[in-house]
Amino acid sequence: MQTRVLLFGAGVALIAAAGLLAAGRLGKSTPGELRAMQPAVEWRCADPSIARGSSPAGPEFEVVNVGGSPVRILSISTSCGCAKAEASPLLVPPGGRSTVAVTVDSSEVGVRVSTITLQTDAPATPSVELRVAVEGYRDPPYLVDATKALCFREGYSPGEPREFVVNAVALKSMPEAAPSVTSDLPFLEFGPPTFVDKQHVKGPEVVIRSYQYPVRFAAAPPDEGFSGRVSVADPWVEGRTIQSMVLGEPNRPIRVVPSRLVLDLAKNGPTRFLARSNRRDRSLTAVAEDPNGPLLVEEVEEVGESGFHAFNVRCKDARGDFGGAHRIIVRVGDGGGESLTVPVRIVGKGG
Repeated sequence: MQTRVLLFGAGVALIAAAGLLAAGRLGKSTPGELRAMQPAVEWRCADPSIARGSSPAGPEFEVVNVGGSPVRILSISTSCGCAKAEASPLLVPPGGRSTVAVTVDSSEVGVRVSTITLQTDAPATPSVELRVAVEGYRDPPYLVDATKALCFREGYSPGEPREFVVNAVALKSMPEAAPSVTSDLPFLEFGPPTFVDKQHVKGPEVVIRSYQYPVRFAAAPPDEGFSGRVSVADPWVEGRTIQSMVLGEPNRPIRVVPSRLVLDLAKNGPTRFLARSNRRDRSLTAVAEDPNGPLLVEEVEEVGESGFHAFNVRCKDARGDFGGAHRIIVRVGDGGGESLTVPVRIVGKGG
């Protein structure tokens, strides 16, 4: 187990202030001021299979009162549940020190950063922040994480490309060893991955390797929606896996954004909406439900590669007051396929 201490500019200034204290140059009438001797620490967890119970559970910090009045530590909080901290003593006299003992949860891989905040009664330093970076006990290579959730939102096309990303910490000189990715959804299929390496902070021989797996449907997914899991097997640690969620919303054949329209005659302009079909091989049309009513629908363009089509809705005659309910019918195909009704409310009065 190794503990590495990082000193920043505040730490250097603190040492100088502590020297002034030792020389008696700070008067007792000056306000109290609490400073951290080591504001940031790196802590590596002990391997429980090798050093169970033989090492402390976390690092210790020292804070010193560089002012001339006592400082009381009122409370201590941490930024995550993976770390707890206690300070002793809570009342720090001028020139005195308090020890902040941190207990951290053991971690196998990766790095977690927790911020410990001391709230004090000193106006000069009402809060003092300490940081501890907790590194797992396992050396590279190992899996870090994967795409948290693979989501298929309403209106998706089964042919849309998807990507599932797995991140690992590896040695640059290591041969390729792609993790195995599987799902409990039989219609979901993962292709061979490509990968990209980025430099890791641990040194030039360690990289963050991102594996990018193409995802496709090997069979048609259920239209009523689905959910499941993706499992990633760590190729370097036997029996270790990480899991992600898969979520597919009910897949209606047509998606319209927004789902309800407001046409404001006072603005003297059309209202635009977007429509997309998940049947990419079929046409998409939009017309007013009542061909003799006030609405006129015009297709504008297809927006990028998203598959959405843009439509403008306007009044044939902007004069008058159009009450009642109006609707637009968006259809897939030439009229015999699926359709979706879009309500339209007309507000304002034409001249």
